Amino acid sequence: MDAHLELIRKVQKVGKRLISERDSDLSDIGVTSTQSSALLFIAATPRCRITDLGENMEISHQAARMLVERMVEGGFLETAVDEEDARARIVTLTPLGTEVWKRVGEKGTNAGQRALKGLSDEEMAQLNALMDKIYGNIRRR
Repeated sequence: MDAHLELIRKVQKVGKRLISERDSDLSDIGVTSTQSSALLFIAATPRCRITDLGENMEISHQAARMLVERMVEGGFLETAVDEEDARARIVTLTPLGTEVWKRVGEKGTNAGQRALKGLSDEEMAQLNALMDKIYGNIRRR
């Protein structure tokens, strides 16, 4: 098999496995890895708009709207019209969303820690640099 294809297959396999492991770690909290990523971003982003969330998660505006709607229905988020741009919606955590966000911070990194176990600081820095380079290559499209 072509070395490039084998490497891409491994990257995809690791990514899928990390998402699966993270979903499993978060199941008792009641959120998916996608929802937990949204909570983390919204908590860290003052005046977060649905557009900002979509751009950060690299999903379409429609997908971001649907994600926010599901999370509003679940009681994790609330939305309001942006005072600076009436076409936009500001997204904030509810008290339940804040509670879950804190728990995500405690449990949401378990899969990543397991995946990186045994790597030295130098290896992690190298991997981080390589992943940035790979991402930059595909981001430019």
